[in-house]
Amino acid sequence: MPQFIIIYFGCYIFWVVNYLLIAAQKEEHRYQFFTADFYARLICFVCFVFFPTTNTRPELTGSDIFTGAVRFLYQIDKPINLFPSIHCMASWFCCIGLRKCKNIPKWYQNLSEIIAALVFISTLALRQHVLVDVFSGILVAEVTWQISRRTNGYRIYQRIIENMSDWLQHIINRLKHVWKDSFFRAKRKQPTGGRKNGR
Repeated sequence: MPQFIIIYFGCYIFWVVNYLLIAAQKEEHRYQFFTADFYARLICFVCFVFFPTTNTRPELTGSDIFTGAVRFLYQIDKPINLFPSIHCMASWFCCIGLRKCKNIPKWYQNLSEIIAALVFISTLALRQHVLVDVFSGILVAEVTWQISRRTNGYRIYQRIIENMSDWLQHIINRLKHVWKDSFFRAKRKQPTGGRKNGR
């Protein structure tokens, strides 16, 4: 069903919007979420390296715009590293991160779940994944979220991010200082255009 390519590509907007909303939540929730996301991607990396999977895709025969978009997808995204599905995992993280957030309207939380379900269907309809890939993606997101919530691992991630932020701020301040010194030094060296001697 090539029409599902709209959802498959459109979900990138969904991810950006929801991850930004999650990043705007309280500090503890924010760091717990991004720690869980980090754990999940480590699990995916291990699966891709030690349990590589592939998929048999159908031959595309249509010439409409949707089939053309699917053909483009098949060209840029080879059928490897499918278990678990990162598309499904990230989409479910978009729901997890907003779960029980009182400042996010309930209707939007429900809409996020509907969009995530459509993403799951799109991965199957486009033959990008099979059911086990979908369920494993959801499971990895849920498990890593629970681990992150119930342990203090997120504090390590928080310290790393804060130290990196302090280091970057120090570099920026240093560059500003160097730029100001260079600017004023160049300004002092400019000729003043005084009167010529002799008449």
